Amino acid sequence: MDYRAILIIILVNLLAGFIGAQVGGGGLISLPTLLFLGIPAPNAIAISKFADIFLNFSGAFQYLKKKEFSLKTALLFGIICTIGGGIGAGITLNIDKSLLNQIISVLLIFLLFITLFKKEMGLSDQVYHIRKKHLFYLLPIAFLLGIYSGAIGVATCTLLAFYFVFQGQSFSQGMGLALFICFLVAISSSLVFLYYGSIWF
Repeated sequence: MDYRAILIIILVNLLAGFIGAQVGGGGLISLPTLLFLGIPAPNAIAISKFADIFLNFSGAFQYLKKKEFSLKTALLFGIICTIGGGIGAGITLNIDKSLLNQIISVLLIFLLFITLFKKEMGLSDQVYHIRKKHLFYLLPIAFLLGIYSGAIGVATCTLLAFYFVFQGQSFSQGMGLALFICFLVAISSSLVFLYYGSIWF
């Protein structure tokens, strides 16, 4: 990989990180760029996920300073999603590459529309409290989102933000939670990718 490709990756990830921290969907920019540069899909996902560790931490820290979300809630869902993220990374490494490319292409188009048409959601500013009777379906959904995040990860923060918005939070609260959770998932999936040598340095 020449210096021009490296420069493009750096600039695109900076842009993706800024957009992702604000409204989510940064992966809609970074992952297609990596694929365009000829990087195989599993390696592109691995590189993108490794970069997410730093990008998501930066965004989540800003929301946490403003007390936009509950750290207790973030840790509860984060642990579940993190387990799923490790499993998802393993799936990416074992799935057929051509099939993975097709899945990514369809998801990129679908998630682009979600990102563009989410403006009317999350305008309320209700305080989110976990109810024990809801955990039986909330945690399995979080686990599945964790698998998706580790396997592909495009617009995971947006999906997780919607997930919490549907429970009554504002979009800023949901995004804060989502960024923190994605930070934890990025660590677990990156460890799997690192173990199998899928992250190019």
